[in-house]
Amino acid sequence: MVDDEHPSQYEITEALLPRRGHFSEEMQSALKGKVELEDYQRLHRSSELLDHDVQGIDAAAAPDHRSMAELTPDDWRDIRESPDQFLALWSRSNLAELRRQPEVEGRHKTSQDSITERAFLESLPLLHGTSVEGLMAALDSGKFIGNRGVHEAGGDAMNSGFTHYRDRDFGLDEYAFADFGRPHLTRMHHQPEVVVVLSPDVIKQPGIIVTEKDMADTTSLTEYMKTLVTGDDFYDYATEKFKRARSATRTRTERGSRINAGMGVYEFAKGENADPDTLGGTPTFSTFEVKMPEVDASFARKFIFRDQDKYRDFVQKYGEGPEAVYQPNLADNLEVLRDDTRFRERFHAAVQADAERRNRLIDEAGDGIEEYVILGQASREATNGTAELVEAVDPTWLMMPTAKQYSDFESAEGAARSDRFGDYFGRQTVADATEVAVAKVRYSPSARMYATEEVRWVRV
Repeated sequence: MVDDEHPSQYEITEALLPRRGHFSEEMQSALKGKVELEDYQRLHRSSELLDHDVQGIDAAAAPDHRSMAELTPDDWRDIRESPDQFLALWSRSNLAELRRQPEVEGRHKTSQDSITERAFLESLPLLHGTSVEGLMAALDSGKFIGNRGVHEAGGDAMNSGFTHYRDRDFGLDEYAFADFGRPHLTRMHHQPEVVVVLSPDVIKQPGIIVTEKDMADTTSLTEYMKTLVTGDDFYDYATEKFKRARSATRTRTERGSRINAGMGVYEFAKGENADPDTLGGTPTFSTFEVKMPEVDASFARKFIFRDQDKYRDFVQKYGEGPEAVYQPNLADNLEVLRDDTRFRERFHAAVQADAERRNRLIDEAGDGIEEYVILGQASREATNGTAELVEAVDPTWLMMPTAKQYSDFESAEGAARSDRFGDYFGRQTVADATEVAVAKVRYSPSARMYATEEVRWVRV
């Protein structure tokens, strides 16, 4: 159990206490001293580590052997090659354990939906709260750092934010903290003076770790470690988590009963909180907590101020650089966090990767056929997002084709211009459509896989 015999963080006069080592070292040492294993548990964990040549990690500090048993050869290779095998082992084990859990019923997605959701997830920013004084110190030094660094540099650590004593005990005061995608529930109500919106690229910086829970919200060290992933694994973990998350808000069904409906990444980004039993395990969970060893100030994309006078003073001093905005209440305007450019970048990259995957599978199947199909829900003049994306990523984005395939473009073009298809696309799918898309595709009967090679627009 975590030691609770400590003064409140507000009562500590020396805000930062001496430590023996870094987070990974401290946590391993603490787990070895606090986790008691049965003989069979120690044997199974030790065997998994020995069999995969991961040395120097005590069985008591390792994840459950059932989670480690789910790891693939590629997982074990990545763990061995990681600069911190302890954190990499827990990260991959937690991801493997998550994938064993059932998904929310009715949340099955098409590959197109999955690509769009993943791109949206990877476009969400990180949010670092600080004081105006803390922000100016970071800009003057060129980097955002943890409270320990502020203290050692002679600054007032309390001005840059509070670090809970449990975090300090394990060296987490070396990190600057951020929320992922949207403010944590508590910071919706108790917002810092400034919210620094950081680029999503920060997640992939060396040394990043992410947890579902704050150290203060856990009752044991193992509980905390079971929510931890590295930055390299985070997007995979978050993607799987949202497949299994339910909203904290109950929805009334047609029969009058109330259920916790599935909560995806879009609901999350709008500020909806998760049911504690399926995402986070605590009533206050609302987002992931990101720990950053340090962050170069160039990753800052926006500064959101709550005080109008301080906002004006800041703009007068730092006029150039990232955008500064005045927004007294983030809870009323989460849209200020959005970044459409980033979404489109990630979407295009994901679509291209998916197109390459489809072509590779068709090549491996060895029975590819070229044919032409009329794409559903596609109009150059459409205003719905799906059709706009088709045009934007032409020709690699594949919409679900109609059941009819044609051996040549002329046949497909004639069908698209026929009254039946013109009426279908013009009235049922997209209002006032004047053009529809005809795609040249490769299709593998054995792999049941399409890959778009070319898209041409036909007037209807």
